[in-house]
Amino acid sequence: MAYVFLALFYVQLGTRRALALASTQGELQTEARDVLAKSYRSRFLWVKQHRSRLPSDAQSIAARIVTVDFSCWAAVVILFALYGLQFVAL
Repeated sequence: MAYVFLALFYVQLGTRRALALASTQGELQTEARDVLAKSYRSRFLWVKQHRSRLPSDAQSIAARIVTVDFSCWAAVVILFALYGLQFVAL
């Protein structure tokens, strides 16, 4: 569970950092500024959708946070599956 919380925290910080970089340079400046004020999931989905159009600095951050977010949700699924197996075994 600690990994899940740390991963989500890292995704939140990375998303804000990628949006801050995108709002200072590139073709998506105004849209990135608007998204920066939205909720956690809205920011993440916007970065995930536009990661190929972000500036090069922000692209590497976006690739990392998408990977970490996926691994976080995979860990949650595996954790609940293990809890389910433990429940059945007992």
